[in-house]
Amino acid sequence: MKSTNDVLDHHLKAIEHGDVNAVLSDYAPDAVLFRSDGVFKGVAAIRPVFERSLQSAGLGRRSNTGCSVQIAALILWQERGRQ
Repeated sequence: MKSTNDVLDHHLKAIEHGDVNAVLSDYAPDAVLFRSDGVFKGVAAIRPVFERSLQSAGLGRRSNTGCSVQIAALILWQERGRQ
């Protein structure tokens, strides 16, 4: 079994490369994604979030901070130039 840090590292690299399928491989089928614009339940609901984000905003170009503990990880995104 992968550690939370291994999954977080994979996730951030997949985002940096704009690989939606690799990003989604980090999610369980019943995963829940919490964002300021809503709560997305299941991979089918999460996919369009990353497709839009990676295409339009270029998430891979944003700075990020990630932290993890045993079974959960939190990624904080901040657009460069914004506070």
